[in-house]
Amino acid sequence: MQFIPLLLQDFRQMRRDPMLLMCIVGAFLLMIAARFVPSVLEPLLARYGEFSIDDYELLLFNLPIFLIPLLIGMVCGFMMLDDRDERIVMIYAVTPIGKSGYIWMKLLLPFAAAVMLSVTACVVIPSGSASPLILAYICLLSGIQAVLGSLFLAAFASNKVEGLAYAKGLGICIAAPLAVSLIGPPYELLLAPMPAYWVSKLIVVQGAWHQLLAAIIGGVYHVILAYWLYRKYVRKLEL
Repeated sequence: MQFIPLLLQDFRQMRRDPMLLMCIVGAFLLMIAARFVPSVLEPLLARYGEFSIDDYELLLFNLPIFLIPLLIGMVCGFMMLDDRDERIVMIYAVTPIGKSGYIWMKLLLPFAAAVMLSVTACVVIPSGSASPLILAYICLLSGIQAVLGSLFLAAFASNKVEGLAYAKGLGICIAAPLAVSLIGPPYELLLAPMPAYWVSKLIVVQGAWHQLLAAIIGGVYHVILAYWLYRKYVRKLEL
């Protein structure tokens, strides 16, 4: 019950800032576009040559799974920047919630939102031959990626203007799903430092052992990055 005021504050913040609300709406529009637009375009493009939407099925699934946590992470990262500017965290530090409770609650929101939207995307958008277990793990990693995006903005940006610049920089990570879906090895490995690479690899790779390897490496890498960014964010709050 102690966390309800914090959640209500986040929702009020989103309602006041149209850009934040547009990011959430954009995630739903993205899923709708990925599901219905290709089937509309396929017969039109087929007039100009052989074209099958099945050849791009994994890419059409890959992009929303990447963009959903990116949008959610940006939204929650900007809210964390607002709270830091207004010294909200210091207020909660002297309440029963405490500073750590505040941080965990702020990170739970992007994690839960990204997981729920990713589950929706897995239901709405064709995902090829991926098993339910792999899809569930992808949704989990998607939640962690949203947390990574939030922590990245909150840990490195000093204000919302800097946050906007960093958020634009995060857009370069779209190269990871594109490279995995369209280029393949060995050149795709250049993008392995991007967390999105491992989720994309898990979607595209075939074979149980290859999937297991990508799942283990990707999961461990996500957790290490999350811990590092969390420590960096906590140190920034203490300055």
